[in-house]
This record gives sequence, C-alpha cells and structure tokens, in this order.
Amino acid sequence: MARRRSGFTLLELMVVIAVLGILSTLVIPQFQGTFEDARLKAAARELLAVMKLARSEAVSLQEVVCLCLDPAANKYWLEVPSSPGDGAGPGDDMEPLMHVPGSSGRILAQISLRAMEEDREEGRESAERPRRPPRGDVSRRVPERIFFRPDGTADGARILLRNPAGSALVLRVHAVTGRVRAEVPREEEIE
Repeated sequence: MARRRSGFTLLELMVVIAVLGILSTLVIPQFQGTFEDARLKAAARELLAVMKLARSEAVSLQEVVCLCLDPAANKYWLEVPSSPGDGAGPGDDMEPLMHVPGSSGRILAQISLRAMEEDREEGRESAERPRRPPRGDVSRRVPERIFFRPDGTADGARILLRNPAGSALVLRVHAVTGRVRAEVPREEEIE
C-alpha cells in the first residue's frame, strides 16, 4: 500500500514567499503616507478641540481667552487676563488657564505649525480687534495669539499644519462667530 504525502514542495513555498515580498514592496509605502496623514488629522483634531474649548471658556467665564501657539516648540496653551476686567491687548498681563483639562499641550514634532491672520480684504477681521505683537526679534519667541471673546467672536486666523509627506490642513477661525473648521488649504496658503 502506497502512502500519499500531503503538503507543499520547497519550490511552491519559495514562489509564495517571492510573491509576498513583491506585493509588500508595493503596499507598505502606501501605508506610510496613510500613517503621516493620520498624524496630521490627529494634530488638527487636537487643535480644533482646544480652540473650541477656548471659545467655550470665553463665553462661560465672560472674559477673554487667548490661545497661544509656539510654532518653534509645537506647543499650545490657553491664557486668561491675570486681573478681572483686563483687556486683550498685546501688552496686557495674561496667565495660563490651569484648572481646565486639555488647555495646554504639544503637537507632534513631525507636524509643522504656522499661524496667520485671516486676510483683511475678505472682511473677516475688524479694525478694532487687538493685534498680535509685531514680529521683530525672533530670538524672543513671541507666541502667536488668537483671542476668543465673551460675546463669541474671535480673531480671524488660519493655522497651517503640514506633515513631512507634504500634506497640509488649515484650521480657520471665523472672526464673527468664533467657530473653527478644518479644510484642505488653497495653493497660495501653502507657500
């Protein structure tokens, strides 16, 4: 009686391993871009959450709340006036908002962060809104600031986030409503 052996031959196994190797070289680089995009979206969600928190705190506390961004260190934090009734100008004393979870943090180092004022010709920013300090001496690392006010308004601003793969998202703060949204940036915003 002859016994029949079942299984794969060495040649069949080598062919399967070669095919898997070829397929993995084609597929794995695609996952890298997906991973970078996921990091970018996570950073955008994190900043969206802190900006919504800033708007909410400004309305509920009935005082100005400032979102400070340090692009060099990829940090963010919320500040409130150190004395009641203080304004929201560049020279006013502000202190970090400590009692609220999520009011400070850091974006991944792989994500670049750039804050810009909204274009004035689009009519999203009024002349009476306080401005950020002028950018002169970069060594002082003056943080970028976006003010959220008790009436629900805010500084019109854009925050550009970019990952190493070149993908980008822009977060827009609407000056009149104080609402924030994420969208794909226009080409002129990426420059």
